[in-house]
Amino acid sequence: MGPDMRLMIDANHGYDVLEAVELGRRAADFDIDWFEEPVIPEQLSAYRAVRAGQPIPVAGGETWQGRWAMKEPLETRCIDILQPDLCGTGGFTEMRRIMDMATLAGVRLVPHVWGTGVQIAASLQFMAALLPNPPRVNPIEPILEFDRTENPFRQAILTRPIEHVNGIVAIPDGPGLGIEIDRAALEEFRPKDL
Repeated sequence: MGPDMRLMIDANHGYDVLEAVELGRRAADFDIDWFEEPVIPEQLSAYRAVRAGQPIPVAGGETWQGRWAMKEPLETRCIDILQPDLCGTGGFTEMRRIMDMATLAGVRLVPHVWGTGVQIAASLQFMAALLPNPPRVNPIEPILEFDRTENPFRQAILTRPIEHVNGIVAIPDGPGLGIEIDRAALEEFRPKDL
C-alpha cells in the first residue's frame, strides 16, 4: 500500500468482545487507523471493553440517531472516533450539534457516508464547512467514506457523478448541495406498475 495510504478495519458489528479484542491485538502491528463497529452498537459496555482491551482506536456511531444517542458514548468515551450519518441523524443542523458535542468531548468526528450521490454531496458540503476536529496546530485531513460497492443508483441519478481521483474527492460547487439530479435517470428507478 505504501506510507501515504491509511487502513481501517470495519467489522460491521460482526464480533463479540473477546473476538474483537483478539483481532485488535493481532492487527495492532499493521498501523490501523481505527477499528469501526467491532461489536453491536447497542451494547456500549461492549464498546468500552473492546476499547480497553486492545490498542487500535475504536470508531462507531453510524447507527446512532440524533444527538441524544451520541450523548452517552461521548460522555463515557467508549469510542475514540464518532461516525454519525448526516442523513440518518437529522440533517445539517443536528450534525452540527453532534459535531459540537464531539469537539467538547475531545472525540474526533468522521461522518459515515453511504447511499446515493445526494448523500455523498451533502456529506462533502458538511465536511467542507467543518473546523478541524479536534482543534490542533496540524489538523487531521477530513476522511470521506467513499463506497465503491456495486450500486447503479448511487451515481446514476447525478448529471455529473462524484468521483475520486487518487483518493481525493472534489467538493461539488454548483448551487445548493453542488449537484444536479438527472431526472430522466431518476425516472428509470421509479417502481413500475405491476
